[in-house]
Amino acid sequence: MATAYTTLLGLALPVTGELNGTWGDVVNDSITELVEDAIAGSATASVTSADWTLTTTGSGAANQARSAILIPTGTPGVSRNIIVPSSSKAYIVDNQSNAAVVVKGSATTGVSIATNTAALVAWDGADFVLVAQDLANASGTLAVNKGGSGQTTYTDGQLLIGNSSGNTLAKATLTQGSGVTITNGAGTITIAATGLGGDVVGPASATDNAVARYDGTTGKLIQNSAVTIADDGATVIAANSTSDGLRITQVGTGNALVVEDSANPDSTPVVIDANGSLVVGATARTSQTALFEALSFSPANVITAARGVADVASARFSFLKTRSTTTFNGGTTVLNNDFLGEIRFFGDDGSTLVQAAVILAQVDGTPGTNDMPGRLVFSTTADGASSPTERMRIDSAGRIGLAESLTTSALYVRTLMTGSVNQQLVYARSQIANDVTGTVSYFQAQPRTNAASFTVTNVNCFNAESPNIGAGSSITNLYGFYSNIASGTGRWNFYAAGTAENYLAGNLKVGGTAARGTTAGTSHLSIFNGTAPAGTLTNGITLYSASGDFNFMDSSGNGYQVGFRNIPQNSQSDAYTLVLADSGKHIFHPSADTTARTFTIPANGSVAFPIGTAVTFINQNGAGVVTIAITTDTMRLAGAGTTGSRTLAANGVATAIKVTSTEWIISGVGLT
Repeated sequence: MATAYTTLLGLALPVTGELNGTWGDVVNDSITELVEDAIAGSATASVTSADWTLTTTGSGAANQARSAILIPTGTPGVSRNIIVPSSSKAYIVDNQSNAAVVVKGSATTGVSIATNTAALVAWDGADFVLVAQDLANASGTLAVNKGGSGQTTYTDGQLLIGNSSGNTLAKATLTQGSGVTITNGAGTITIAATGLGGDVVGPASATDNAVARYDGTTGKLIQNSAVTIADDGATVIAANSTSDGLRITQVGTGNALVVEDSANPDSTPVVIDANGSLVVGATARTSQTALFEALSFSPANVITAARGVADVASARFSFLKTRSTTTFNGGTTVLNNDFLGEIRFFGDDGSTLVQAAVILAQVDGTPGTNDMPGRLVFSTTADGASSPTERMRIDSAGRIGLAESLTTSALYVRTLMTGSVNQQLVYARSQIANDVTGTVSYFQAQPRTNAASFTVTNVNCFNAESPNIGAGSSITNLYGFYSNIASGTGRWNFYAAGTAENYLAGNLKVGGTAARGTTAGTSHLSIFNGTAPAGTLTNGITLYSASGDFNFMDSSGNGYQVGFRNIPQNSQSDAYTLVLADSGKHIFHPSADTTARTFTIPANGSVAFPIGTAVTFINQNGAGVVTIAITTDTMRLAGAGTTGSRTLAANGVATAIKVTSTEWIISGVGLT
């Protein structure tokens, strides 16, 4: 069997049947010498440049961690660590370095030993603690629980008095009072009376806790008073006088009154400073012009006004303004534009307080007896700015101006629209609740007039005017009214339910868009399906369809296609397949193209011409032969009834008419 070793010191534990012939060597090397190291051995290392981690060579071999005495040396200039195994062991540490050392485990706090000091430390199961210290060379204060006084220096006459806070001894000096003299010598204290007389006397009986006061005649007689101070410091002033109940006269620079509610000093007291300003929640004003400040570093409300009375009135804040310097009522009349009251809002930008918004009340006109016109002005500070700009005002007539001084309008809005690609001056996006089942009007105008005899020339429930375009800027599209409501049942981009006539002084374009060409006249109705090309339109009605047909409906609901007064031309000099827009047109093969061509009528499945569609084919003189073909569907020759493609010679004309969804009939001259 192999030799075992002890857990803490790693001493050999020979077992039966081993170490034959080597027993003495093992005892000497792995037991006796190691025990000597653990009891009296020492280890020395310099901590000048780094911490000292004790070596922990395996069991049965010498190492630093087993030593009884640790001697750190060197000149580190800063505190160093001596890192030892976190296990049961005691060390005598003789710190010969020029800085403190900390004896600790690799993951513990440890204990500090001052320079040029020896100490005994031991493992307490969780960390190394100080067991004993060399007091002769110790520096600093030795605590009471270590056998010291907790003090390092004294002055004549000081006493050590027990202090329950921390179980310490505090220094105290006897102070002489009236009639008592205290003399402090080197190690002696003399207390002597200096003059006790019978000049001060009081009434036969006095109120408990009453503050004594002197008479105004001799200055020696004690009289009773209406001021009481209880044992716990509670003070009562029971004044009954026509003079001030309490007067504090501060002629210095300190505060006139400080009320503390938690500690002395209290960081959030109530203060009346030497200027008469009231500060609640701070030790001084933040603004040198403020008469009242309420400050709080807690989430609670700073100021609360409450009124508990069985009537309709509530708590209020009143702002008063006069031009008088002596009275606030019946003094000097205020003038137009005078400030009557102002509420300012500030925020901390990290370096100072910056104003973010202000609400201002001003005189709005000329005041008179029982006549005080007023206005409210609301201002906010823009992003990137440091002072507020007016955003809204309500004048004495009840008119509202947004970002603009008021004119004659009841509501006047003018603002710089910036910040993103799309902007809205007014954006209504209210949600309709499920209890609303009637009509919802997002914007409603219902003009009214006074009950008097007068005439209003025009009443515009909605009025859009041409803009003022600044130099260098332009507007691509300008809409007096713009609606973009998706199609569907009961949806209208414009719906006029009234029976009054609808008047448009300019041209009217319905559907699609039109290229901006020259439009003649001022009374033109244009109906577009798709984008129309540029052109000149005269007074009248213009219909355009990029695809599909124009139809009208009779009183029975029957639809009829509107045709052309002429037959529009589609000239083709190559093979061509008809499209839906070719309905009612003639496909023209010019004489310049002498090559034979094929014009194809597509199947109904790919291009669904309406039944009744007529398409004419013309092959000009000298042009190549044209083959008129059809894809999948049937095309019959008029008269013969034969089907298939047809050939149209030069100077030939043929017309094909769709008679069913998949059948056409064709006839003409020069057609075979």
